Amino acid sequence: MVVLAVGFAASAAVASCGGGSAGGGSSAATTGPSLTVATQPDTPCPAPDGSSTPVTRFSKAPKTCIDPSKVYRAKVSTSRGDFTITLDQRAAPTAVNNFVVLARYHYYDGSFFDHVIKDYVVQGGLLPSPSGQGPGYVFPDELPSDKSAYAPGVVAMNTQGANTNGSLFMVVVQNKGLAPRFTIFGRVTEGMDTTIAAINATGSPSGAPSDYTTISSITITESDR
Repeated sequence: MVVLAVGFAASAAVASCGGGSAGGGSSAATTGPSLTVATQPDTPCPAPDGSSTPVTRFSKAPKTCIDPSKVYRAKVSTSRGDFTITLDQRAAPTAVNNFVVLARYHYYDGSFFDHVIKDYVVQGGLLPSPSGQGPGYVFPDELPSDKSAYAPGVVAMNTQGANTNGSLFMVVVQNKGLAPRFTIFGRVTEGMDTTIAAINATGSPSGAPSDYTTISSITITESDR
């Protein structure tokens, strides 16, 4: 599988996803429209209603902004339809908090699925140039105990190596030997057979999609259950 280095620009590094390596780098970060980089020095918690000014570059990882008693869901609106992720902060509170904060700062708006290995995984969260280098920080892993946890529909962080989580995430379409080194922070609970299937259909063995799928927005909701 190809994983993109957090802190680096368009180039991709090739790494193994457990039961074998996948080839083919992606230069997708250089093909999209440029975005203005906005920096948030202190990373305060964003407004829950999504009214915060968009931020695409941070000086450090966000502080805890989520309520541990709540269940968070993310409606991901893409150019191929919507899907919903139910986030699991019991398994990965740091990763869930990170995803919620980035989404509420509109970090993912305009990002795209740059690497789609058909019938394996779809990777999203890459910003067009010049912001394709990641949010400006990394945070530690919160790993499952074994690779059987990567069932279809699982949403996990994608990294270059240990403790290099940033903004990239992937949805498992089929587990083909993923090693237990990717933080699982949720599961697709709506849209797996429609939107994710449509994104998966653009994929290839090398991971280069035939057409890029863009994320227009991610809306976070919270509830007691």
